[in-house]
Amino acid sequence: MFYGLNEGDNYNSDPVDRKNAELEDKLLTWIAKLLNLPACFRKENGACQVLYASAGDAFLNTALAAKNKKQMEHAPICIADKQIGYASKVSNTAVERSIVFANLTLRHIYASDESKIVDDFEITTEGLEQLFQKDIDSGLVPTLFILTIGSTASLSIESVKDISAACEKYGVWLHIDSAHLGVYACVPEHKYILNDIELVDSFTTNGHKSLGCGQGTSFFWTKHSDFHKLLTYKSDPTEDGDRYSLEDRSSFHLTPPSSNRALRAVTMLLSLGKKGVIDMFKMHFDLADYFRDLMKTDERFEVLETKNNLPIVPFRLKGLTNEQQHEYYNTVMKSNKIYIGMSIVHNIAFIRMRTGSHTHDESHIKEVFEHFQTAADEYLG
Repeated sequence: MFYGLNEGDNYNSDPVDRKNAELEDKLLTWIAKLLNLPACFRKENGACQVLYASAGDAFLNTALAAKNKKQMEHAPICIADKQIGYASKVSNTAVERSIVFANLTLRHIYASDESKIVDDFEITTEGLEQLFQKDIDSGLVPTLFILTIGSTASLSIESVKDISAACEKYGVWLHIDSAHLGVYACVPEHKYILNDIELVDSFTTNGHKSLGCGQGTSFFWTKHSDFHKLLTYKSDPTEDGDRYSLEDRSSFHLTPPSSNRALRAVTMLLSLGKKGVIDMFKMHFDLADYFRDLMKTDERFEVLETKNNLPIVPFRLKGLTNEQQHEYYNTVMKSNKIYIGMSIVHNIAFIRMRTGSHTHDESHIKEVFEHFQTAADEYLG
């Protein structure tokens, strides 16, 4: 009768919040099965799963958990000013901000720039171990590595196996950012995207990009069943020790979670079903191949080499400097007919053509290609 009396946004006093939590839990369990995640990321085996509003929220909470976990290992010595968070140079800016906001010192991992393949960023076990040891010798504490599987700039897929070996050896929390690309692992021919995922501590992928679930659906899993306790770590571990639970969503969020994120995602997924999702993703790959074929018909364009043919196609006009590529990009954008991104990787500027919408078909791709041609006519004169 006295719904929420004097409790505010409290899980125990809010039946609506309980139902939303149950829906989120079922959604994440379904997505885990869709992606064929290993047993270590399944709730029934003790894993923790959370629906965040964005990948950035997941990164920040992961950084806080990793920081607190490492501090607990060193207690009672305070190491707060010595902890390091690592990220590759192709990471999304949300990764960098999360590490900084968690009060970890940000360290970029710079792979070789010798490669001319825009999604090639090989980081070796030996190189990473040397970096960790160098920081330790300097009195620092390696704490977190956020690894990108499908970067925003180029969809690069980095080696989980190599990096996890170094992280395990030095006790570094390894998180996978696969916000864009991770959901594509449900397609049998592309399950390699999440190869060796069982070797990491936590993993994030988004539903509001290629899956089309709408904003605010970032799926997160971690092996650490005490994740909620790591987020609420205090100098006195016994204080409020039983206040938070795995079922209470407020344990995982800095602000009260939205009540309808899961509902939107579930509605979308029920309308498609597993087969519909996989068929939609296959269409994304087919449309990317179609765009590559169109580009080959105009000798003014160059499609950049990639290790994997994924639903982002990097291309540029031949013979232009990076500054001129940016001028051409501005010519493309000024009509307001299409909205598209640009990157500079390995000191190569290029435009990113993404084919990740569930509403597009070949006619749309051809129309976009013709727009690029028109812009090239205008820019080149």
